[in-house]
Amino acid sequence: MLHVYPIMPHLYPTHLWLILHYDRIDLIRSNPLTKVIWSTQLVVRLVVWSFGWLDRLVVWLFSWLDRSFSWLDRLFSLFFFFFFFFFFLYLISARVFCMYYLIIIIIIILSSYVF
Repeated sequence: MLHVYPIMPHLYPTHLWLILHYDRIDLIRSNPLTKVIWSTQLVVRLVVWSFGWLDRLVVWLFSWLDRSFSWLDRLFSLFFFFFFFFFFLYLISARVFCMYYLIIIIIIILSSYVF
């Protein structure tokens, strides 16, 4: 059986990731909960890969640094930005698929707070 786990799988096309994990298809067919989890995580991976959220985050970070905040606000917001960013990458690498929606909601709340 082929087990290939790329370091940042959200940068790969979803169909390539599915081909590399073809040995898990029997798990999808056997459990309805696994079907829901796999379908949601494949949709999330496709959305993340197609829209390039990493590029958007980098552009947002550099445009945010140009704004006139106090240094304390900048450091506080940078801490939370990098904390949730690397926590999001950890969840992707740990393949905790059910936490995607929670992380997306947290990022939306933080972006509305910062903007």
